[in-house]
Amino acid sequence: MAPLRLLFPIAALFFEMSHCSVAAISEIGAADWAALNASVNGRLFTLRPMAYPCYTSYNGVAKPVDKQACAEISAKKTNGNWGVCQATNAGCPISPVAGQNGEIKGDCVQGSVADFYIDVQAVSQVEEALKFANKNGIQVVVKNSGHDYLGRSTAPHSLALWMHNLQPPIKLAEKFVPEGCKDAVGKVVTFGAGQQWGGIYKFADAKNVTVLGGSSATVGAAGGWITGGGHGMLSPVFGLGVDNVQQFKVVLPNGTSVTANRCKNPDVFFALRGGGGGGTFGVITEMSTTAHEQVTLQYAKIDLRSLNKPQLRDFLKVLAANSNRWVAGGWGGDSYPISKRSIRLVNPLLNSNAAALSLKPLIDFANSLPKQGKVTMTTYPSWYQFYEANLASDYANSGNWGTIMSSRLIPASNFEGTQNQDQLVDAILTGAETDAGSPMIYPMLCMSTPVRTPDDGSALTPAWRKSTWHVMFITQWDPAQTTAEKIRTAFVSVHKAMDPLRTLTPSTGVYLNEADILEVDSPPLIWGPQKYQRLLKIKGELDPNKVLQVRGGVGSDPTARIFECYPKTEATPMFHEQLK
Repeated sequence: MAPLRLLFPIAALFFEMSHCSVAAISEIGAADWAALNASVNGRLFTLRPMAYPCYTSYNGVAKPVDKQACAEISAKKTNGNWGVCQATNAGCPISPVAGQNGEIKGDCVQGSVADFYIDVQAVSQVEEALKFANKNGIQVVVKNSGHDYLGRSTAPHSLALWMHNLQPPIKLAEKFVPEGCKDAVGKVVTFGAGQQWGGIYKFADAKNVTVLGGSSATVGAAGGWITGGGHGMLSPVFGLGVDNVQQFKVVLPNGTSVTANRCKNPDVFFALRGGGGGGTFGVITEMSTTAHEQVTLQYAKIDLRSLNKPQLRDFLKVLAANSNRWVAGGWGGDSYPISKRSIRLVNPLLNSNAAALSLKPLIDFANSLPKQGKVTMTTYPSWYQFYEANLASDYANSGNWGTIMSSRLIPASNFEGTQNQDQLVDAILTGAETDAGSPMIYPMLCMSTPVRTPDDGSALTPAWRKSTWHVMFITQWDPAQTTAEKIRTAFVSVHKAMDPLRTLTPSTGVYLNEADILEVDSPPLIWGPQKYQRLLKIKGELDPNKVLQVRGGVGSDPTARIFECYPKTEATPMFHEQLK
């Protein structure tokens, strides 16, 4: 997803309202918008799709093309598919592969992009926005950098809060005492909602500490990542994001700012620790997370180049036979066994000799393929130095492909014994062969489960603590070269690809931030029945007007107009409130 672009000042706001769809937001008068703009220090703007400068017309009206802006957009290619209305394929798509030559001859429409947004630079602006939304009966969506595979950081007929510029200086406290608590919880790093992992990692490295975070430098640390649970390569040792956070400052749906931790507003703290992505229970403005001691990291990268089917099966069998032991021993990482035929693993607990011995079955397999296998093992003095050398560039300007996925947590019991391992490998390979007219479907295996960290009261399903892999099936397409029917087919295909693993693991869970939006019975899979009921109660108390709704969010109305751009399929939509 792209950073928000095209700042249309308030003077142009009232004319642009005529282009809005008939919804509550289009019924708000000019005087009310002007009052909101004044209350947020002139930070209210109209919003246009990222590729708007490239198109020759907007809403059927001819307009000039900004070739310089279009060239910049084409080079960065960070739009993705959620700016386009997935149900109709209406929007302003831009191809990740085709050159634009400075313009796109066609009509740009709003698609799934919010009508207005506030460039948030102060907490008071979030407070005013939510008070305005309650008064006028409109929905608010929250966006930092837009790394959201479920499209929750954008929505039609809505007011968006762009949190990226809320970046007060990052701070390290040696003995952090959460507000209202008596005892210190150790070293803690505190940052604003706009801070992203790249900057936080750099700060932590300079302070000789390590923080648990995600793989992409531009993911907002205090947004959907943490409220969905937050996993990373170091999770087998340090736990999930929700295990590390010590305190939030958050603006509740009614526009009131509060502090939430184990001592103050514990229900809010519980809900924000895995209770739902983006904006469900409030808008986080500040987060404080545990700072671990600096670690020396062992890194293993295994590249297998081309593999035939028997070799691919053997590779997966090696992974299945050893993953329980590896994760318990501190290894974390990921593998694209089909699309990239590789695996990368990190371990902050072992020295180089112990690391090589631990991974001997994998190294031996790679070395048995002398023309195909390449083993690289490196020691890094810190997480940040490893990250900069191996991960940071993977996610730079890598967007603009339409991307959807399905998710499944695979219990440790499915890795015990040859028969279970064979069944697991068969399920993955069968899922990858799913073909319903969509582009290639490929699996991703994540070893990022918190097997060494007990749950201390988060909202997440207990399945996280009992699992060894988080498996995803993914497909991608060119948003500029597709149709609404092809998009619908892609969603259904990814859903079907997970069926063999659903059958094999009927009582496990999924990861909300990378979930299948067509998943059946999702609340029990993501939170468990008891936690879901508690979350529903908290949501009802905090947001009776439902100004903060996201697809798949606790208490959200699946028939709300802001969800009209999700593809229409025969599969059961996730998160109907009737599901228990």
